[in-house]
This record gives sequence, structure tokens and C-alpha cells, in this order.
Amino acid sequence: MGVSTDGILCFGIWFDEGHTFPWDKKPYNGDHEEWWKDQCGFKPLFKLYDNTETGYANNKRPSDKEINKYYEHKSKFEEKHPPPFEVIFHCSDSYTMHILAVPGQEFTASRGAAVKINPAKLKVPEKKIKKLIDFCKKYKIRYSRKKTDPQWYLCSYWG
Repeated sequence: MGVSTDGILCFGIWFDEGHTFPWDKKPYNGDHEEWWKDQCGFKPLFKLYDNTETGYANNKRPSDKEINKYYEHKSKFEEKHPPPFEVIFHCSDSYTMHILAVPGQEFTASRGAAVKINPAKLKVPEKKIKKLIDFCKKYKIRYSRKKTDPQWYLCSYWG
């Protein structure tokens, strides 16, 4: 296996290494997607996995129909409650840093692959920027506004 060295261009808010986000605490341990679903009130139809998610609840695999119903319910909820942020990991897998980006405002290129970017796509709607800022205020995610107001960042990830 090789090492991924991705270039990333995104519009968002840059955070120092070691910044603590609401989803870094237990029980989420860094899982921003699960945290967001809980913030939005997601309730699964039934418990599919055990607490470690290494096996099925009650050591019994549900039918394919039940599993499909479980994931369909989850997908519909996620479609109705998209997060107003995207977590961009950069630097390296050993020293991970984060940018909270406006969803859909991210471009990546893997080593050896050039990516065309239409400059018109670099215009970020004010409404989306406001959603990101309001999200940070609501969940008390503090950042130095002078240094890190939402803006374009070109960064890389080695991992």
C-alpha cells in the first residue's frame, strides 16, 4: 500500500491542531456524522449493531429486508438534515488539523492527478457562509475571526 498525498482546496474556517469540537467528546469520539444526526434528533428504527459495532445486536443478523429498511430510514433522515459543515482533515494522519468547510466547496487532487477547477465554482453564496458561521455560534465552536474568517484554503493531507 502507498501513502496518500492529496491536495485540497476548500472554503471554510481553519482551526489549530488540537482544537476540540463538540463531537470529540464521548460518546462520539470524533464522529461528526453521528454527532450531527443526534443533534437533529435521529432515532433508528431498531438497534442493528451491538455497542462495539463489531456484530449485530443480540448476536442475530436481521433479514436483508430489515437491514435495507434500517439504512433507507437513516438515508432519508440524512437527506432531510444535511450538516451545514464539512470536516476537512489536512496536514497528516499523525498530526491531523481541521477546517470546517462550507459543504460542496471542496476540491481535491491526489498525487499525479490534475483537477480542472472552473473559477466560477469559487464563488461561495453568502447564505452558505452564514449557515457555517451560525452553526459555529450555536454550538460554541470558537475561532479567531481575524485570522480564520471563512475563506479559501489550499492545504494538503499526507496519510
